[in-house]
Amino acid sequence: MKRMLTLAAVPALILAAGTGYAASPGGEPTDRAEMQSFMSADMSIGDAVSKAEAQGGKAVSAEWTLEQDGSAGYEVEIADASGGTKTLFVNASDGSVMAAPESNDDHEGSDGDGEEQND
Repeated sequence: MKRMLTLAAVPALILAAGTGYAASPGGEPTDRAEMQSFMSADMSIGDAVSKAEAQGGKAVSAEWTLEQDGSAGYEVEIADASGGTKTLFVNASDGSVMAAPESNDDHEGSDGDGEEQND
């Protein structure tokens, strides 16, 4: 009988531990929090790409992001006619488009190619 009570408590402890964290120790949103925000968003990735392309250029890539300040939306990389690229953030709540905030994991090298530079 005592053994049954202990085993029955394990799933409850696992569930409680898994739901208690919305951010990792570094302050970054967890994958679970990011997925939940994505699933509840009204804007599709296609809508975000259309809004970003309306700023001039053609989308190269797009991905969902949940920022530390709680804003959620799509980061869309746009290529322009000159061959340059820029990353725009399309807010999923209000559809506003702005330059995406720089993050340390997007481009590690200073030349923007994503590769580390060894000087």
